[in-house]
Amino acid sequence: MTVANYMKEIIELEKNARKRIINELEKLKLTVKNGGIGRNTQSNDRSMYMWISVEVDGNEFLIDLFYSEIDSKTGNCHCQIGRIEFVKGLNNNSPNEVLKIYDEKTTEIKFHSYKWCDPLDYIDEKDFSKDKCDNKKWLTVDDVNNNEKVPYLLAKAFVKFIKESQC
Repeated sequence: MTVANYMKEIIELEKNARKRIINELEKLKLTVKNGGIGRNTQSNDRSMYMWISVEVDGNEFLIDLFYSEIDSKTGNCHCQIGRIEFVKGLNNNSPNEVLKIYDEKTTEIKFHSYKWCDPLDYIDEKDFSKDKCDNKKWLTVDDVNNNEKVPYLLAKAFVKFIKESQC
């Protein structure tokens, strides 16, 4: 197994999960916008980054299949390939905010992480919970691909997320 083969396999798993989720969203009468798969260019490989975009009443909502955050205490970037998150209220033209400049080399930046939400918060625990996830921590593409109920539960949770986000 090579890293290149490993990355191709991850991309296929994410594509399969994305397709299964989109099918369930469409059954619930949500219209998925085009796009949603990162590109491999000569300068930057984003091919493992996938998302699903839905627009409701002029607002964009995402199901993201690649979680990434900056730890404001350490400055470390944490990426979890295949971790699923719901995202609301993106503004692609808005820069991140500088919270505090400590010196010439240390800056704390706010990345609007409050807009990223755990799908498990929107799924009824009797239907599916953290202890039922493959990794026992959060929902991943593995759960979507390996459990027939999860794509539907995820789509239903996303509808609830959208309704609550528009209040």
